Amino acid sequence: MNKRITTILIALSICATAALTTACSDNTVTAPERTGLTETKITSEPEKAHFLIKDRPADNPSRTTYTKDGEMLNVLEIEELSITQHERVDKPAADKMRDVLLTQAEKRLNNLYDSSSNALFTEMSSESFDKSTLPHKIAVDYTCIRNDGRAISITETINSYAADVLQHSTMTAFNFVPLTGEHINQIFYVSGDSNSYNDADNTMYEKLVKKYGEDVINYNNVSASFVDVATDCWYFTQDGDGIKVTFSAGRIASKDAGDLEIEYSKEELPEFAQKYFN
Repeated sequence: MNKRITTILIALSICATAALTTACSDNTVTAPERTGLTETKITSEPEKAHFLIKDRPADNPSRTTYTKDGEMLNVLEIEELSITQHERVDKPAADKMRDVLLTQAEKRLNNLYDSSSNALFTEMSSESFDKSTLPHKIAVDYTCIRNDGRAISITETINSYAADVLQHSTMTAFNFVPLTGEHINQIFYVSGDSNSYNDADNTMYEKLVKKYGEDVINYNNVSASFVDVATDCWYFTQDGDGIKVTFSAGRIASKDAGDLEIEYSKEELPEFAQKYFN
């Protein structure tokens, strides 16, 4: 495998993550129940799912690029994701979530694909280019982790392939307030409080070192802090008792270390975060 191609794919996937995710629905609800503009039930029924969130494999590639000789060069496949409110009153919240996960994501993913294709065309001009690595593919998969009246978490995984061989995966997490559809950026510290920020970063560092050791975890591998890198890779656990942080391979340590994961119980998080838990 051409090492330069692999490096480009890894860099592009990580950049796409920084520029910013199975069905996950109430099993008792088989279809949205649109009962009119009544008062939302989200606050009175926080234990239930108020949105029908589903994904399914893409029927066709979103985009395909060919070489000048007609050989398939690059493919973009995006899993289909739908977010539908059970009550009409919750449509504005659903619209906000769809904007982040569909409208904004489409632009971001197309930019990633264009960068990947341009890099491949450039690489093809080199005599060392290995055509056996074709076609390349970027496949985007979504998974709903949590869906109730207190919080919604959906992950987006970008898998990069060369000749059907997985080269790299990057996971980005999106968390929302069900009542408003607001995107929750971080849950680790009180915004604007430097002491809270530093304490949160120290806690995350200690958790990582305890699990993976100082040989793997090093501040030299992050531009600012671990808690800053974690902004787009944390999500609420399915049971609603805490959160999980998943750093894709290469984000805060050597790619050889693989994906790195740590967990927080709700008790370990700030007071403002407790509203997202039962």
